[in-house]
Amino acid sequence: MRIVAMFEAMQASGFQGWFNTIFGTVWTYLLLVLFFASVLIAVLIRPLRPFRSRKAASQTSNQTFGTFLHSELQLFEILKKEPSKPKTVLLAAAGLECLPVTIPIRLALLSSQAKCRCLLIDLDTKRNAVWKAFATSSSNGLTALPVESDLDNLFLVPAHYFDQTRQMNLAPLLRQVKNQYELILINAPYLDGHPDRNMIASSAEQAFLFVKENSQAQRLISLCQKRGCRILGCYKPLETPLSGRSPSREAAAASATQTVLERTGQRQ
Repeated sequence: MRIVAMFEAMQASGFQGWFNTIFGTVWTYLLLVLFFASVLIAVLIRPLRPFRSRKAASQTSNQTFGTFLHSELQLFEILKKEPSKPKTVLLAAAGLECLPVTIPIRLALLSSQAKCRCLLIDLDTKRNAVWKAFATSSSNGLTALPVESDLDNLFLVPAHYFDQTRQMNLAPLLRQVKNQYELILINAPYLDGHPDRNMIASSAEQAFLFVKENSQAQRLISLCQKRGCRILGCYKPLETPLSGRSPSREAAAASATQTVLERTGQRQ
């Protein structure tokens, strides 16, 4: 009834009366205040959105890039806090300069010394440095897998085993041995550009990533997330005078062997 009376008043009084009828009510003034207030808020907030987006992107970028890895003990402490057993952990990188062979070897040695039964699977077929560090005259690393390392609680799958396979499909091997070990480490220093990277990433439940550039981190993170592999950490190497060089097979093997000797009390 109120609306009908309003329209009748508008017709009787013409435009001036219509204007006064519409804008002369308290509700109309309230609606106008709310409208202009919302416009003002929208105008003020809009310039802040790009700034917030850039800040959030920057924070994500810094978190993605990771921190410097000072010691393999950092990684081992993280693994000890993980409740699941057995653990299959991928050590993935964009190249040898990001993940030297001494990192997986030292991590495996820490596990062995903690009386944690560990299997180290090496996918570095270019150098085969893990096998050269642990190799014994009693085995060629092919007749029976996994291979004993002559250290308590530490076993190996050498990289040259995969020279015989068309693809690095770890699933059959892991199904066979998984329940025999508390920790399985997969050394994959070339994962970023490896043709079997999807298959390799699917073989592990967890991963440590090693990168030098943010773009490398983004690719590896995306790969692991798509394959259901949870990321435990992302690290970049400490810069050294030799950081720009990729070590040769012989140098890598010598470095890894010296690490084994030092950690087992046989330092030369």
